Amino acid sequence: MTITWAALADTEHQVDHTEVEYDARIVAELLDYIRWLADQDSSLPITIGDVWSLYHEGVRAGRHWSEVCEDIGLPVRTDW
Repeated sequence: MTITWAALADTEHQVDHTEVEYDARIVAELLDYIRWLADQDSSLPITIGDVWSLYHEGVRAGRHWSEVCEDIGLPVRTDW
């Protein structure tokens, strides 16, 4: 698992409340995925780079979650 180059370059930009409010449904999907992931395998190591990549690619860049998960090496949910 790894951080994407685009997410790494985006680390200088803070996440503020207006961004989260504007994209609330997508942020909720991200949190739901993390909760689902913990239910699948609690021993799976997840780094902050993984979480940031999910946020950047899924919320900010608007990519489909399954593509993002495949790119960074995380399990893909079948019910997306």
